[in-house]
Amino acid sequence: MKTEDLKAQGFTDEQIKYIMAENGKDIEAEKQKLTAQKAELDGIKKSLMKPISKSNHLRAWI
Repeated sequence: MKTEDLKAQGFTDEQIKYIMAENGKDIEAEKQKLTAQKAELDGIKKSLMKPISKSNHLRAWI
């Protein structure tokens, strides 16, 4: 979203400031969700890799 685009639509500077602030809040909220999901995914990947590494370790003994 660009300020120039909003001005072209006839919004006042005050309205644009409000819109941009709200948009920024939405973006930050989504970034936080993404960070949490990435952390969850990393945890799942680690838990899935543990059995594989144990299995490979056991194969070395056979």
